[in-house]
Amino acid sequence: MDPYVVQQNIRRFQDMLDQARDPAEREKLSRMIDREQAQLEQAVQKKTDNSERS
Repeated sequence: MDPYVVQQNIRRFQDMLDQARDPAEREKLSRMIDREQAQLEQAVQKKTDNSERS
């Protein structure tokens, strides 16, 4: 996935997290943010790997 899209998702989830009152909802959003950040790191790593091969 495009790193820009992942960053937009993270920002959106963080905004939702700031507004969430329910602890269960906050936990779910925290996990979603963690998952998106992991995807972002993978995308950046993959891009780095590809540019090193070139």
